[in-house]
Amino acid sequence: KSLIPKVNGNSHEQAGSLKIEKRGKYYVIHLDGKVQKGNSEEVDSVKTKYNYHSHPEAAYHIHNCEIGFPSRDDYITFLDGFFKYNTNFHIIAAVEGVYILKINPCVINKLREFYNKLTNKDQEKFIELIDKWADKNINLSKTGLKRSTGKKAPDGTNIKDEHTYIEFVNNVLFNKMTVSGQKIELNAPVFDIVYQSWETVENKVPFVFTAHVQNGQ
Repeated sequence: KSLIPKVNGNSHEQAGSLKIEKRGKYYVIHLDGKVQKGNSEEVDSVKTKYNYHSHPEAAYHIHNCEIGFPSRDDYITFLDGFFKYNTNFHIIAAVEGVYILKINPCVINKLREFYNKLTNKDQEKFIELIDKWADKNINLSKTGLKRSTGKKAPDGTNIKDEHTYIEFVNNVLFNKMTVSGQKIELNAPVFDIVYQSWETVENKVPFVFTAHVQNGQ
């Protein structure tokens, strides 16, 4: 929360790695290592299993908006990290709370199996095609978005708060795609996103994610 100053503070996005520690039947999340700074619009991705970046309060002024949900690029960067670095979840710390990006557990294995059988060149092509799919289906500009009026998502849903946004993303279906003759058909959402207000976070309310084991890790 300290990475999102509301007055006279840092206006840059920041990012870093997270670690999880087993405590009883739950895992507890901690910051892990140095915080890296970007600029007011973006920050380099962190290549770890669990990571985060911030959407600083200054960005809300730049875009004249009241909600700081993930951008289209945030989803693609997370998905790229899922394939290349086994990123299990990515947290976006915003003024209103945190958005936790995950892969829909129903499609994790199918997605990874498809990606792994592609050549390196086709893997990059697959990410590019999903980027285009996301641009058409989940991309929503925050510029000018006010809670009182909302803004139309690609499917026509009026997004006016965190909850309508979460419901929208979690119901966007990924049907099928062909990459160099290889076809994948999911007929299910790719992303599974959770929102928690800062009050919820501070009360240590848990969230569920599916860990994908890769090379025994």
